[in-house]
Amino acid sequence: MRRIKQILAILILLLVVDCAYLMYKYIEYRSNHNSFSSDLRQVLSLKAGARPYDTQKLHDLVTKDVIASPKQAKTILDPARLKTVISFTEQRPQIARGVLFLKTHKTGSSTIQNIILRHAILHNQTIALPSYKASFFWPYKFQAATFVRRQPGIERYQVLTHHAVFDEQEMKSIMVPDTAFITILREPVSLFRSAYQYYHLDTFCFGTPIEQFRSSHNYETLRFEKCPRTKMPVRSLQAHDLGLSATDMENEDKIRSLISQIDRTMTLVLITELFDESLILLKKRLNWATKDIVYFRQNAMQSSLKNNHYTDAENAEILEFNKADQLLYDHFHAKLQRELKAEFTTKQLETELAELHAMHDKYYDNCVQQIANASYFMDEENKRQYQVFRPYGQQTLGYVLKQESLQNIECRLLALPELALTHYLKSIAVHGYPS
Repeated sequence: MRRIKQILAILILLLVVDCAYLMYKYIEYRSNHNSFSSDLRQVLSLKAGARPYDTQKLHDLVTKDVIASPKQAKTILDPARLKTVISFTEQRPQIARGVLFLKTHKTGSSTIQNIILRHAILHNQTIALPSYKASFFWPYKFQAATFVRRQPGIERYQVLTHHAVFDEQEMKSIMVPDTAFITILREPVSLFRSAYQYYHLDTFCFGTPIEQFRSSHNYETLRFEKCPRTKMPVRSLQAHDLGLSATDMENEDKIRSLISQIDRTMTLVLITELFDESLILLKKRLNWATKDIVYFRQNAMQSSLKNNHYTDAENAEILEFNKADQLLYDHFHAKLQRELKAEFTTKQLETELAELHAMHDKYYDNCVQQIANASYFMDEENKRQYQVFRPYGQQTLGYVLKQESLQNIECRLLALPELALTHYLKSIAVHGYPS
């Protein structure tokens, strides 16, 4: 009898530990991906590609958006120092050309977003901002009238970079003429593996490790619908971001039609595996300088969390599940290689890359003290100086600036994560520049 009680006690303890772990994962997920709030679910239809159906509830939700005070905004970017930098920023022809960056998931897009926002801030460009939190109600199809925060006196914007589901006409309706549309794609196997881990798809959607995702009892549902618990798409994330309906993920005609639309609409499709080469071509297309495309990687995961041990059979299953992404990637990867070959000689490209890398090293050496995870920025000793540099999510890394570089505007813009910049920009839109 005593032994039975001991076994029961051990089983109960294990159950408590498992429950605590699941709760921890759930809290971590909710804190990292708060776009899927219960408020939002009440407002938006869960049908693929649907529009908001309750305008009043949507309005009530937008009024809950947290706007940083002028004092808080000043802790992110000091307006006096910023104006000094802007006043000495070199002006070049076509510098006011608009840029719409269709931000895709787990592709390095946060780094591109930082580049574009930094350029927009330094050149005093108008920036379209989400009306609620830090995305244009992703994963729902973009709607300009309700998803974009109204800014007095501005009808058309020069820059849009936050997560959105692509809608060509809706987006063109709020952008200045001659806006360059760009996006970025990543090799589908590595993307799916990264998303599976980052969004905890094992816990919240499939209920299995990635190696067994095909045997999940949710597999058939997830082929054509969003994850039941999070309302997040899990299949061909890039195709979804570009506007493909969940029900069309296996329809090759629809996928080819999407590829044709993106081919026609986008000024450039960058490729994650050719990241720096893509930036060199972007610089040429936008008539920017090398300084404009220098970057510190944003939203990078801790290397210890990555697992590169997988089989060809597992990869083949992932590719089959993400067929739309594979077709998109193959087309635009080949296209980028052709464009690079047509516009640069090998020597020219090597020279451009060497200049970019040298400038990156210079900024990094001048600005960065160390790279750290989220807990570092929340430590009581570090909060006061470094909290605004805290990365998005517990698994990602951020930059700790050197003491002498903390007030350097260029260093801060390179290091600030998406949420801090979004809080700053929204505060400016609502309150104006802090005095």
